[in-house]
Amino acid sequence: MSQSGGTPGNFMGSPMSGGASMPKLPMPADGDHNIGYRIEIAATVTCVAAAVIVLLRFQARIKYARLGWDDYFMLGALVSLLLVSFTLRANSN
Repeated sequence: MSQSGGTPGNFMGSPMSGGASMPKLPMPADGDHNIGYRIEIAATVTCVAAAVIVLLRFQARIKYARLGWDDYFMLGALVSLLLVSFTLRANSN
């Protein structure tokens, strides 16, 4: 389904944008460089750090206290993070 006169996937003619087009950005002086690997490294480090923190918390809660509902939500959030991360990485290639 197209938006007000545009082609499918082209939302430049939508009421929200006022029909304005995106400005053309100049190319960098030293060429176009792909720095996507930096984002992947940052995302991987963040996921690993989150997994380590959650596992350490589980270990401490099992040893010194009882697991509560918040622990299970945290585990669910971690599993969700890992599934989304792996899915996005698999689809990016």
